[in-house]
Amino acid sequence: LARFSNKWLPTLTLYNEIEYRDLTHISEKLAEYESDSFRHDKVCAAIYLGMMKNFDFVFENAENIQLPLIFQLAGHDRIVSTTKSKELFQAIASENKKIEVYAESYHEIFNDIEQDLCFKDLKTFLRTLK
Repeated sequence: LARFSNKWLPTLTLYNEIEYRDLTHISEKLAEYESDSFRHDKVCAAIYLGMMKNFDFVFENAENIQLPLIFQLAGHDRIVSTTKSKELFQAIASENKKIEVYAESYHEIFNDIEQDLCFKDLKTFLRTLK
């Protein structure tokens, strides 16, 4: 369906199935999301197909990634598979890599209940790059 839509109906957008309540526990953030005119719940086939293609590319080439990196993952992510993200992390060849899982957080870890720890961990990692 996505390939057909991309070819014959390229401007068609469909519901992306992301619920704001799956992004954060913080009610104030949820209220902001609801009133933010730049947030939307649609995606076109080209974006979807591009994401799928590039997810595959990254997994297939993980052993070539040598850059320093930090994976900061939500423990209760309903949007992205934390398990798959951990698998990718393990496959990446970089010697300077760190993974942090925020057990109580939803998808938007920097806008959720463990945000202070997320920022602290990111700053700590970035300081190691000097």
